[in-house]
Amino acid sequence: MGTARDSGQRALEARSHNLLGMAYGQTGRMDESLAEFRHASELWEVLDDRHQLARASNNLGILARLRGDLLEAVRCHERAIRLFHEAGDDNGRARALTNLGVVHQRLGHHAEAISAHERAVEIFRAQDDQYRLGQTMGDLAKAARLAGRYGESIECYEESLRVVRLTGSRLNEAEQLWGLPTRCTTSANGTPPARAGAPLWTSCATAVNSRTTKRKGCWPIPFRNHRQPYAGTSERCAGSPR
Repeated sequence: MGTARDSGQRALEARSHNLLGMAYGQTGRMDESLAEFRHASELWEVLDDRHQLARASNNLGILARLRGDLLEAVRCHERAIRLFHEAGDDNGRARALTNLGVVHQRLGHHAEAISAHERAVEIFRAQDDQYRLGQTMGDLAKAARLAGRYGESIECYEESLRVVRLTGSRLNEAEQLWGLPTRCTTSANGTPPARAGAPLWTSCATAVNSRTTKRKGCWPIPFRNHRQPYAGTSERCAGSPR
């Protein structure tokens, strides 16, 4: 009885550290956020809870990316992917793969970014997770564009738009429209596609600007489920919505 009670208390403490870490991150207090996520991770390690440890690793990876420590972010997300796999959580593994792909994009590792996003897309498609599929197709489109694979990028953006429109998410629709140029033609020497005027937009673009605020040094605003840490929802997150 005593052991079970102690375990329950530690689990509650770990969740509290995770929530506090998210709160600190959302207000730009990154050092405190890091400390809280590390406390949570240590407690889940003691409890040998692979699923919660995977979430904690994913959150630490997101925080490392925000702090500019991209190599540490790669290590954390790769660990999260392995732990989610061990815990049998394919959706969590896909979210961590998406986060890993974003970090590889920042590092200029285009092949690795595309591979991570493609693996995530495969899982979300198999699970019929339309919301995250639409987001991740947009990430894949961006990765392909940065790699100079413009035709593939357009195809991915178009599929992303089709999917996000089915989910009714106007914010996600605006985000994909922002990435999709009005005209894509690659010249003979392989230069980037031309943009005939501004990127496509709809009235929802105004909503993105009015309903979200980019705060430098703060945790991403919860408008993309898979870019934030878990409070218990996706980012594509591990703690909360990715």
